[in-house]
Amino acid sequence: MLTAPVASPNSHLLLCASSKQGGQCFLLDWLIGSDSWSKLRLDDSRIEQIVEFNGQFIAMDYYYKLYNLSLAPQLGLPEIATAWWDGEDACPYLRPWIVVCGDMLLMVDHRITLSLAGAPVEYKAYRLDMSTVPAAWVEVKKLENYSLFIGCDVRSPVFSCASLGRWSGRSNCLYYGYYDPPLVLHGLGDDADAVWNPDTQLQVFWVYPSMLYR
Repeated sequence: MLTAPVASPNSHLLLCASSKQGGQCFLLDWLIGSDSWSKLRLDDSRIEQIVEFNGQFIAMDYYYKLYNLSLAPQLGLPEIATAWWDGEDACPYLRPWIVVCGDMLLMVDHRITLSLAGAPVEYKAYRLDMSTVPAAWVEVKKLENYSLFIGCDVRSPVFSCASLGRWSGRSNCLYYGYYDPPLVLHGLGDDADAVWNPDTQLQVFWVYPSMLYR
Protein backbone atom coordinates (compact mmCIF):
# COMPACT_ATOMS: atom_id res chain seq x y z
CA MET A 1 0.00 0.00 0.00
CA LEU A 2 1.12 3.54 -0.77
CA THR A 3 0.14 5.98 1.98
CA ALA A 4 0.23 8.96 -0.41
CA PRO A 5 1.12 9.73 -4.04
CA VAL A 6 4.73 8.89 -4.83
CA ALA A 7 5.57 12.55 -5.44
CA SER A 8 4.44 13.55 -1.94
CA PRO A 9 7.26 14.43 0.47
CA ASN A 10 6.11 11.91 3.10
CA SER A 11 4.93 8.95 1.04
CA HIS A 12 5.46 5.45 2.46
CA LEU A 13 5.24 2.03 0.85
CA LEU A 14 3.87 -0.63 3.24
CA LEU A 15 4.36 -4.33 2.63
CA CYS A 16 3.37 -7.39 4.65
CA ALA A 17 5.69 -10.35 4.05
CA SER A 18 6.54 -13.68 5.62
CA SER A 19 9.87 -15.43 6.00
CA LYS A 20 10.60 -18.70 4.18
CA GLN A 21 11.60 -20.38 7.41
CA GLY A 22 8.91 -20.59 10.08
CA GLY A 23 6.44 -18.38 8.24
CA GLN A 24 7.03 -15.43 10.57
CA CYS A 25 5.20 -12.33 9.30
CA PHE A 26 6.63 -8.82 9.16
CA LEU A 27 5.30 -5.40 8.30
CA LEU A 28 7.83 -3.49 6.19
CA ASP A 29 7.84 0.28 5.70
CA TRP A 30 9.86 2.21 3.12
CA LEU A 31 9.88 6.00 3.11
CA ILE A 32 9.98 6.79 -0.61
CA GLY A 33 13.47 7.98 -1.52
CA SER A 34 15.19 6.62 1.59
CA ASP A 35 17.86 3.91 1.47
CA SER A 36 16.44 1.49 4.05
CA TRP A 37 13.30 -0.30 5.25
CA SER A 38 11.77 -0.28 8.71
CA LYS A 39 10.62 -3.69 9.91
CA LEU A 40 8.04 -4.66 12.51
CA ARG A 41 7.65 -8.28 13.55
CA LEU A 42 4.03 -9.41 13.82
CA ASP A 43 3.12 -11.71 16.68
CA ASP A 44 0.85 -14.40 15.26
CA SER A 45 -0.87 -13.04 12.19
CA ARG A 46 -0.48 -11.10 8.98
CA ILE A 47 -1.99 -7.78 7.97
CA GLU A 48 -4.91 -8.21 5.58
CA GLN A 49 -6.04 -4.61 5.06
CA ILE A 50 -4.92 -1.06 5.74
CA VAL A 51 -7.26 1.92 5.30
CA GLU A 52 -6.93 5.63 6.03
CA PHE A 53 -9.62 6.88 8.39
CA ASN A 54 -9.89 10.32 9.99
CA GLY A 55 -6.25 11.11 9.36
CA GLN A 56 -4.87 7.85 10.73
CA PHE A 57 -4.16 4.42 9.32
CA ILE A 58 -6.21 1.46 10.56
CA ALA A 59 -4.95 -2.07 9.93
CA MET A 60 -6.86 -5.36 10.16
CA ASP A 61 -5.10 -8.68 10.59
CA TYR A 62 -6.00 -12.25 9.63
CA TYR A 63 -8.05 -12.67 12.82
CA TYR A 64 -9.96 -9.42 12.15
CA LYS A 65 -8.36 -7.51 15.00
CA LEU A 66 -7.86 -3.78 14.43
CA TYR A 67 -4.70 -1.76 15.00
CA ASN A 68 -3.61 1.88 14.87
CA LEU A 69 -0.70 2.02 12.43
CA SER A 70 1.89 4.69 13.24
CA LEU A 71 4.77 5.48 10.88
CA ALA A 72 6.69 8.05 12.93
CA PRO A 73 8.78 8.44 14.94
CA GLN A 74 8.93 4.67 14.54
CA LEU A 75 6.81 1.92 13.05
CA GLY A 76 4.15 0.83 15.55
CA LEU A 77 0.97 -1.24 15.60
CA PRO A 78 -0.96 -0.94 18.90
CA GLU A 79 -4.19 -2.92 18.98
CA ILE A 80 -7.60 -1.23 19.15
CA ALA A 81 -9.70 -3.04 21.75
CA THR A 82 -13.07 -3.90 20.20
CA ALA A 83 -16.20 -5.77 21.27
CA TRP A 84 -18.05 -7.88 18.72
CA TRP A 85 -21.78 -7.53 18.20
CA ASP A 86 -24.35 -9.79 19.89
CA GLY A 87 -21.90 -10.64 22.67
CA GLU A 88 -19.73 -12.79 20.41
CA ASP A 89 -16.24 -13.68 21.66
CA ALA A 90 -14.79 -13.67 18.14
CA CYS A 91 -15.76 -12.29 14.76
CA PRO A 92 -18.92 -14.16 13.67
CA TYR A 93 -18.21 -13.58 9.99
CA LEU A 94 -16.18 -15.88 7.77
CA ARG A 95 -14.33 -13.32 5.67
CA PRO A 96 -15.16 -9.70 6.56
CA TRP A 97 -13.48 -6.60 5.20
CA ILE A 98 -13.28 -3.01 6.33
CA VAL A 99 -14.10 0.06 4.28
CA VAL A 100 -14.30 3.79 4.93
CA CYS A 101 -17.76 5.15 4.13
CA GLY A 102 -18.11 8.88 4.71
CA ASP A 103 -17.37 9.46 8.40
CA MET A 104 -17.77 5.76 9.29
CA LEU A 105 -15.38 2.81 9.39
CA LEU A 106 -17.44 -0.21 8.38
CA MET A 107 -16.93 -3.94 8.65
CA VAL A 108 -18.96 -5.82 6.04
CA ASP A 109 -19.45 -9.46 5.19
CA HIS A 110 -22.13 -11.87 4.10
CA ARG A 111 -23.91 -15.03 5.05
CA ILE A 112 -25.53 -17.60 2.80
CA THR A 113 -29.31 -17.62 3.31
CA LEU A 114 -30.17 -20.67 1.14
CA SER A 115 -33.34 -18.81 0.23
CA LEU A 116 -35.19 -20.01 -2.87
CA ALA A 117 -37.52 -17.03 -3.08
CA GLY A 118 -35.29 -14.15 -2.00
CA ALA A 119 -31.65 -13.14 -2.04
CA PRO A 120 -29.26 -16.11 -1.66
CA VAL A 121 -26.70 -13.87 0.08
CA GLU A 122 -27.26 -11.32 2.84
CA TYR A 123 -24.77 -8.54 3.43
CA LYS A 124 -24.66 -6.53 6.65
CA ALA A 125 -22.56 -3.53 7.64
CA TYR A 126 -21.37 -2.54 11.10
CA ARG A 127 -19.71 0.76 12.01
CA LEU A 128 -16.98 1.13 14.59
CA ASP A 129 -18.09 3.28 17.54
CA MET A 130 -14.88 4.51 19.17
CA SER A 131 -16.70 6.57 21.82
CA THR A 132 -16.79 3.50 24.08
CA VAL A 133 -14.04 1.40 25.66
CA PRO A 134 -13.66 -1.09 24.19
CA ALA A 135 -14.82 0.23 20.82
CA ALA A 136 -18.06 -1.39 19.68
CA TRP A 137 -19.41 -2.55 16.33
CA VAL A 138 -22.91 -1.15 15.74
CA GLU A 139 -25.14 -2.34 12.91
CA VAL A 140 -25.85 0.20 10.19
CA LYS A 141 -29.35 -0.19 8.77
CA LYS A 142 -28.97 2.35 5.96
CA LEU A 143 -26.01 3.82 4.13
CA GLU A 144 -28.25 6.67 2.96
CA ASN A 145 -26.54 8.23 -0.08
CA TYR A 146 -23.64 5.76 -0.21
CA SER A 147 -23.02 2.37 -1.79
CA LEU A 148 -20.10 -0.05 -1.50
CA PHE A 149 -17.94 -1.67 -4.16
CA ILE A 150 -15.97 -4.89 -3.76
CA GLY A 151 -14.32 -7.37 -6.15
CA CYS A 152 -13.96 -11.13 -5.92
CA ASP A 153 -10.20 -10.78 -6.45
CA VAL A 154 -8.44 -10.29 -3.10
CA ARG A 155 -6.22 -7.64 -4.70
CA SER A 156 -9.23 -5.43 -5.44
CA PRO A 157 -9.48 -2.46 -3.07
CA VAL A 158 -12.82 -1.96 -1.35
CA PHE A 159 -14.31 1.52 -1.57
CA SER A 160 -17.50 3.50 -1.09
CA CYS A 161 -19.13 6.03 -3.37
CA ALA A 162 -21.77 8.70 -2.80
CA SER A 163 -24.45 10.17 -5.06
CA LEU A 164 -24.68 7.22 -7.41
CA GLY A 165 -27.75 8.77 -9.00
CA ARG A 166 -25.39 10.83 -11.17
CA TRP A 167 -24.82 7.71 -13.29
CA SER A 168 -28.12 5.90 -12.58
CA GLY A 169 -26.65 3.85 -9.77
CA ARG A 170 -28.47 2.83 -6.59
CA SER A 171 -27.68 3.98 -3.08
CA ASN A 172 -27.60 1.75 0.02
CA CYS A 173 -26.40 -1.19 -2.08
CA LEU A 174 -23.31 -3.29 -2.58
CA TYR A 175 -21.85 -3.73 -6.05
CA TYR A 176 -19.89 -6.97 -6.34
CA GLY A 177 -17.43 -7.29 -9.21
CA TYR A 178 -17.37 -10.83 -10.57
CA TYR A 179 -16.50 -12.70 -13.76
CA ASP A 180 -19.89 -13.75 -15.12
CA PRO A 181 -21.91 -11.61 -14.72
CA PRO A 182 -19.30 -8.86 -14.38
CA LEU A 183 -21.23 -6.89 -11.76
CA VAL A 184 -23.85 -8.10 -9.26
CA LEU A 185 -26.07 -5.80 -7.21
CA HIS A 186 -26.92 -6.68 -3.60
CA GLY A 187 -29.09 -4.92 -1.05
CA LEU A 188 -27.73 -4.38 2.45
CA GLY A 189 -29.43 -5.77 5.54
CA ASP A 190 -33.22 -5.65 5.36
CA ASP A 191 -33.10 -4.54 1.71
CA ALA A 192 -31.48 -7.78 0.52
CA ASP A 193 -34.67 -9.34 -0.88
CA ALA A 194 -36.03 -6.06 -2.26
CA VAL A 195 -32.93 -5.39 -4.38
CA TRP A 196 -32.12 -8.92 -5.48
CA ASN A 197 -33.23 -9.85 -9.00
CA PRO A 198 -31.63 -13.00 -10.47
CA ASP A 199 -32.91 -12.15 -13.96
CA THR A 200 -31.18 -8.78 -14.13
CA GLN A 201 -27.58 -8.37 -15.25
CA LEU A 202 -26.04 -4.94 -14.94
CA GLN A 203 -24.70 -3.45 -18.14
CA VAL A 204 -21.54 -1.59 -17.19
CA PHE A 205 -19.49 1.02 -19.00
CA TRP A 206 -15.98 1.47 -17.64
CA VAL A 207 -14.16 4.77 -17.93
CA TYR A 208 -10.62 5.86 -17.16
CA PRO A 209 -10.33 8.16 -14.11
CA SER A 210 -8.59 10.73 -16.34
CA MET A 211 -11.90 11.18 -18.17
CA LEU A 212 -13.42 12.52 -14.94
CA TYR A 213 -10.55 14.22 -13.10
CA ARG A 214 -7.61 16.37 -14.05
